[in-house]
Amino acid sequence: MAENTPAAPRRQLVLVGALSLVLSALCLFFLPDAASAAGQRQYQLGIYDNIEFVESTVPQGQHQFWLDRADDAGTSVIRMDLLWRNALVDESVSPADPTNPGDPNYDFAALDAAVREAVGRGMSVLLTIWGAPEFAEGAGRPPLDCADGQ
Repeated sequence: MAENTPAAPRRQLVLVGALSLVLSALCLFFLPDAASAAGQRQYQLGIYDNIEFVESTVPQGQHQFWLDRADDAGTSVIRMDLLWRNALVDESVSPADPTNPGDPNYDFAALDAAVREAVGRGMSVLLTIWGAPEFAEGAGRPPLDCADGQ
């Protein structure tokens, strides 16, 4: 015997909605998407360790060792930092052309080598530049020890 109460249509609507959600969820989990069907990764693995990938103070061959390990793990993105003021050969002298990375007062050798090593393994590089030198800061820059927001 069918129910003829006003709650019956609402209950049917809720059941249809719930069934639709369940079927949609099953489709998402069990049907391959275009990336899976094409054999591509559905995510990118990124790693950040500036000392192991960039710093010039590590022993010979250590960068290559860790980049090889990252590559073996399926890493597709390496994040590297450039502390801009540390790229200056002489911090007391502004480069003749600060916009030219080939200016003789810049030394990007360690970073250039690290980027070439990563790109040579098919990785993308996410470069973070921070720590501008004094000449690039301009007037009115807050002091570095301005921890209280003044």
